[in-house]
Amino acid sequence: VEAAIAQAEAEVVFNAAAYNKVDVAESEPQAAYAANALAVRNLAIACRQNDARLVHFSTDYVFDGMLGRAYRETDAVRPLSAYGVSKLAGEYYAQAYCESALILRTSGVFGPQGMKTVNGNGIQRTVRVEAAGWAMRVGGGSVAS
Repeated sequence: VEAAIAQAEAEVVFNAAAYNKVDVAESEPQAAYAANALAVRNLAIACRQNDARLVHFSTDYVFDGMLGRAYRETDAVRPLSAYGVSKLAGEYYAQAYCESALILRTSGVFGPQGMKTVNGNGIQRTVRVEAAGWAMRVGGGSVAS
């Protein structure tokens, strides 16, 4: 990774890669941590070595979903799942190794590429959950359908 960043003479590196199987992460926490935390650490080190800014995509799962209002970046984090813990660790690594790291917390990622996957994109999953009458986990909280 470090060689690729150096060869590209990258000034900014966007990390949108992630272990994003939120529910499966509970039974595979090591895999989630490897992709969402340790890989970010390695990328952040490579960015630091090459003076590149890291832009890292994280998640609102770093919060517990109980605040009762929209979260701000200054609100206390309290992940309730292995996925949330792994993503928060990635944030910490990015900030620890890259002085100018930018963390973007997203929720419900969607887009046409996701439609080509087995599970679909965030919007398709929401529609499927609603149609089945299941409870849906949102931002660390739980919302009954």
